[in-house]
Amino acid sequence: MKFNRRFVLIALGTVAVATGVIFGSGAFTTVEADRTAEITVEDDSAAFLQIQANNPNFASTVDSGGADVVQIDLDAGSGGDGDGVNPDAYTQIENVINVTNQGTQEVTLDVTADEDGVNLVFDPVTLNEGDTSDVDIEVVTGDAEDEGFGQLPNNFDGQVTVTIEANAT
Repeated sequence: MKFNRRFVLIALGTVAVATGVIFGSGAFTTVEADRTAEITVEDDSAAFLQIQANNPNFASTVDSGGADVVQIDLDAGSGGDGDGVNPDAYTQIENVINVTNQGTQEVTLDVTADEDGVNLVFDPVTLNEGDTSDVDIEVVTGDAEDEGFGQLPNNFDGQVTVTIEANAT
């Protein structure tokens, strides 16, 4: 048998494939690596996304399990002589809270509520580092025209959880 370049290359290729099949490829399917992260939970006023009460008639800072958080209050205890929002109505209260980006990158703000009929409006929606957004609250009740976020029933008397998200852009 004569050894030529083609024969040698085929033989070496066959040996390499056989070795890979027998001993494995060296690839892995699972890796587990532990890392540590330094995390501090701060009050709303000191967090990366700072939230501050801006209108004392409708927003205040309250203690929530040892941390100060901002609470929006549109019921009888919220100041003035009124006891809540109107039935079958669209209500907008301007500059209830302020949101400031105290992080290190630009963020876009978004909001979700666990009940239809409640919305927050940010101005502006995108915040650079150090920028502040004035935030209005909108409430739609009963048969009022749907503004795109549903309506609360006219007999609603309870809490609505509103979540503000800051997404890096």
